[in-house]
Amino acid sequence: MPHRRGLVITMCALIAIIFWLTLSLSETYTLLVEVKTQIDYMPPDTALATLPPQTVQAQITGTGTDLFGIRFDPPILNIDGSHDVIEASTAVVLPPSVTNVTFFPERFELDKEERIVRRIPVRPRVTLEPVPSHDFFTDPVVIPDSIDVSGAVSVINGLSEWPTESIVRSDVRDSMAVVVPLADTLAGLVTKAAAVTVTIAARAYHYTEGSRVLTVNVTELPTMTQVVELDPPSVEVRFRVPLSQYDAAHEAEDFFATVSYESIREDTTGRISPQIHLPPDLLLHLVETSPRTLEYFIYIGSE
Repeated sequence: MPHRRGLVITMCALIAIIFWLTLSLSETYTLLVEVKTQIDYMPPDTALATLPPQTVQAQITGTGTDLFGIRFDPPILNIDGSHDVIEASTAVVLPPSVTNVTFFPERFELDKEERIVRRIPVRPRVTLEPVPSHDFFTDPVVIPDSIDVSGAVSVINGLSEWPTESIVRSDVRDSMAVVVPLADTLAGLVTKAAAVTVTIAARAYHYTEGSRVLTVNVTELPTMTQVVELDPPSVEVRFRVPLSQYDAAHEAEDFFATVSYESIREDTTGRISPQIHLPPDLLLHLVETSPRTLEYFIYIGSE
């Protein structure tokens, strides 16, 4: 029967393939593989100052059966941090039937230092964009605002802050809180002894703009007698304020402008910039001061 003949041919082909594979896998071959490294142990008071090689190359000779498994499941080089020098031949576990192995490099030194712990601030890399009618009058609050990190002395002492991942939030119009992961900076060298996320909280206020004319007062005068004249004697200040604080901003007595007598004496240009003092209990953003600088005249012989 034709279908029986086809079945016999198929079975014979399968047997031939199995026989060929059996013979092939029993022969000896040479294979070049990349062996990944991993830290298996590190003494508690010790840390790496630089990372060891991520991989080493291994030239392995063995039977096809052994090499077949190694090709699809490469061995791992386990690093014991209690040693100063890692010998690849003793750190990699291979099948006993593997007859010859050459590693490149054969050994490498661990760059280790004393482990220390420091608390450093978190730096949020968060861009918040309010809708056009709103504004942020205070900086976002970062929770927690600092974290404990541990690692080698030279690495930890080189850190001044720890960044978050970078994110952007647009069209903010009210209170908001966003959870942001900490950046995976210096992975393998530095351990973060805190949660891997922080919360960024902020509030956007519906704002309006206002202006006030402020008389500029000269401070730190050497006598009670006025010895400096400013031209003009006042400035117009434009500011941005939450809508609910508009009236208070126009009535606040602790909203004023000054220049110091000492800054006038040290000036060499003939013009001086006034300092605008904003009410500390109001949320104000200074937009513009007009004019930006003032001329001044000092009465000679009045000191």
